[in-house]
Amino acid sequence: PSLLRATNAAIPLFDHGIAYLPGDKGKPGIWLDATSPESRLGPLPSMDARTVAFFIDEGPAKVIDTPASSPDEHGIDASWTIKLSPSGAGDLVAVERHSGDAAFELRMKLKQPDARAQWVEQYLASGWFPTVQVTGAIDFKPDLPKGVAVLEYGAHSEGFARREGKELAVPLAESSTLTSQLAPLVERTLPVVLPPRLAPGHETRTITIVAPAGYAFSELPPNGDVNGGEFGKAHLEFKKAAGKNAVVVKRSLVFDLATIPVDQYAKWRA
Repeated sequence: PSLLRATNAAIPLFDHGIAYLPGDKGKPGIWLDATSPESRLGPLPSMDARTVAFFIDEGPAKVIDTPASSPDEHGIDASWTIKLSPSGAGDLVAVERHSGDAAFELRMKLKQPDARAQWVEQYLASGWFPTVQVTGAIDFKPDLPKGVAVLEYGAHSEGFARREGKELAVPLAESSTLTSQLAPLVERTLPVVLPPRLAPGHETRTITIVAPAGYAFSELPPNGDVNGGEFGKAHLEFKKAAGKNAVVVKRSLVFDLATIPVDQYAKWRA
């Protein structure tokens, strides 16, 4: 750190270059990582945020800290409607807004139209649905203002809900827990560095679950919030949909701190 912040910085210590566009009439400037054709004018990529940069502008060059990328600028805001059948099968209609790093990744993965159905199926089957098949066309808008991308699709799963006697049990989380994915070790000797697609970032899903004919929802689980301070936060909310036999579930997860020091690992894992 002392070398990077020294008055005379050695350029080989810096391994990447990005551009800065000054704002007009005192407005904030825009940082642009132009090394990829899928980058857009918009939020600073999280891999370039909260780090040390050698800033070269008019006047003497200086060492600065790049802006802290906000979780609000990166992530997924999804609206899902799932119509259940008595067998537990479900038909999904999805509209997803991807921003910042999430939109960058989507443009990389869905550049070729022929690859989109396979990517959507893998994306859903990686945690949400045990079996899934895309139905109909996929609508992908990759170049909306500020680098936002919107993805719309439909899919069918034969096993979304689980039959328990005469009842259906509906899962509302991925098959593997966040702890098992991100923090399987009880103790660590090195920091955890979360990938740019995850932190800083957010994932908000509004899921409308429509019951089959002849079914009624039992008592809904309680709502809940977890405030993780500098690590992030989580929110879970259930409510009956007005005018139809459906429940609306809103689940939101925010990761803020991207690098977890060893001395904070246990607290973060908890």
